[in-house]
Amino acid sequence: MIFNLLAPVLIVTLWVVLTLSLTLATSSSSNTTLYSTNASGLQNYSQTCSTWIGIAPEGSSENNTEIPCMQKVLDKCQPIDVTLGYVLGSMRVSIKGVTNDGGDCSLKIEHEIERGQKEMTCMIPHAEMSTWTYWKRGDGLDAVEQIISYCTIK
Repeated sequence: MIFNLLAPVLIVTLWVVLTLSLTLATSSSSNTTLYSTNASGLQNYSQTCSTWIGIAPEGSSENNTEIPCMQKVLDKCQPIDVTLGYVLGSMRVSIKGVTNDGGDCSLKIEHEIERGQKEMTCMIPHAEMSTWTYWKRGDGLDAVEQIISYCTIK
């Protein structure tokens, strides 16, 4: 008799707990940190940033987290495909990773500013990646100026 009364309550309670767990797991997976194994078998910390980052001053609320996240990705030459939105256009950056020969960082960049577009393939010395800071400027006009000498324009 007591089981007949408690059975519906137990079923509803289990359903609520499972639904809540699934919802929390799904919602927290959009911006996660990952661990990957490199060639030597050591664990590397890698970060996942948004695939679209507003660099323009209007995007300042997300700039507090996404710009520093993207800088860490660039510093590590971590593979990513991201679009940076500027006041006067956008830039799509596809980082392929560090090449085996010479430790250069391989990038493909599509830079569209004021209706002009450049497609570039770049091989930047890994040590130079942290000095590339112009990509953070709001108008995007000189976003690639610091690295253009390492790029081939198509």
